[in-house]
Amino acid sequence: MELIKTRYSKIKIEDQTKILLDNLWNSRSIQEQEKIKIQEVIDKTGLNAECDRIDVILLPTKKTVLIKEPEKGYVEFKAIEDNKAKNHNLNTESPLDLILFKLTTSLRLNIKKNNSLILVILDDSRSDQIVTSSVEVNIKSGVNVRVFEVWTGSTQNYLLNYLGFTISEGSSLNFTFVDDTEKAKIIQKKRFTLLKNAKFHGGNIWHGRSKNLVFENVVLEGDEADAQDFHICVGRDKSQLEVNYEIYHIGEKTRGLVITKGILYNSAEINFLAYAKVDNRAKNSDSYVEGKSLIMSEGAKSYIVPSMEIATNIVKAKHSASVSRIGDNELFYIMTRGIEEGEAKKMILEGFILDIASKFPSPIERIIPKLLYPHPSP
Repeated sequence: MELIKTRYSKIKIEDQTKILLDNLWNSRSIQEQEKIKIQEVIDKTGLNAECDRIDVILLPTKKTVLIKEPEKGYVEFKAIEDNKAKNHNLNTESPLDLILFKLTTSLRLNIKKNNSLILVILDDSRSDQIVTSSVEVNIKSGVNVRVFEVWTGSTQNYLLNYLGFTISEGSSLNFTFVDDTEKAKIIQKKRFTLLKNAKFHGGNIWHGRSKNLVFENVVLEGDEADAQDFHICVGRDKSQLEVNYEIYHIGEKTRGLVITKGILYNSAEINFLAYAKVDNRAKNSDSYVEGKSLIMSEGAKSYIVPSMEIATNIVKAKHSASVSRIGDNELFYIMTRGIEEGEAKKMILEGFILDIASKFPSPIERIIPKLLYPHPSP
C-alpha cells in the first residue's frame, strides 16, 4: 500500500504490515522513576529543560499523558474516537490521512495554566508494528505556553503522527523541536492555527540519521497574528528529510517569517519546500520566506524551494533561496590571518548556524556542538 507520494518521496508499506490503531489513551500523574528516564532523554538531546518543571508530558506512541498536578484541573484531557470510521477500507486515495484523522483515536488537551511547559516525546519503543498517534492541543485565551518536542528512535519501522495546536486570542506558543533519531522513519503532519493577536515562535533542529517526511501548516487566521519559525537542518550519512511547509495569511496585519538553514555531509539529502499564501483579506500583512544550504560533500543534495501566492496588493512579501559550498575566497580571507583550513571551515559553519540559533525561542547552546562536531569535521 502506498501511504503517500510527494514530489521527492514515495512511501509504501507491505499489505500485511501491522498498523497499530490504539484506542486507549490513559492519563496519570508523573512517577519518580519516569522522571529519571525522561530527564535522560532531555539531557541526551541537549534541551534546556528540567523534568521537575514540566507540567504535561505526552508520549504518543504509548498513548499516555503524564500530568504534574492533575488535581488542579489546569489541563483538560479527552480522547475522541470515531467508531464508525474504524471499519473503513484502507484502500483509498489518501490512506495516510485516513489513518491519522479517521482511524486513530485523537487526544485533545485544553491548556488553561499560564506559563505551562509541555514535553512531547515521539519514540519507536513499539518496534514490531507501525504506530499511529493524533494529538490536538488547545491553548486558552491569554495563556502563554512552552513546548519541547523530541523525536528519538533506532528501529526502522514507521511512526505516523499528527500534532495540532490552536493558539487562542492573545495567547502565545514557544515551540522547540529536536530530531534525534537514528533509523526511525517518521511521517508527521503538524498544524498551528493562530487566532487574533496570537503569537507563535518556533525553533526546529533536524540532525537525525533517518528518513523523515513532514507536512507543517501555519494558519494566521486572526488579525495581527504573528508567526516566526526557524529551522536548522543538518544531514549526515544517508539521512533523508523532506519538509513541506505552508503558511497561510488570512487575517489582516498578520506577520509570517520562515527561515531555514541547512548543512549537508556525505550522501545526505534535504528537501525543504516552503509555500506562503496571502489571502485577499490579509491586507497590510508581511510575509518572508528564506532558505540557505551549505553542501560539504560531493554526494550530498539539497533542494530549497520557496514559493508565494499573493491575492492582495496591500502586502509586503519576499522570498529567497541559495544552495552553495564554502567559497574559496572566504577560506582564503580567513587563512591569510594565520588560521588553518580546517579551523577556518569550522569558523564559517559556526557563523552560519549561530546567526539563526540566536533567534530560537529556547537556548540551544548545548545542541550546537552536536550539530557541527559529532565527529571530526571533513
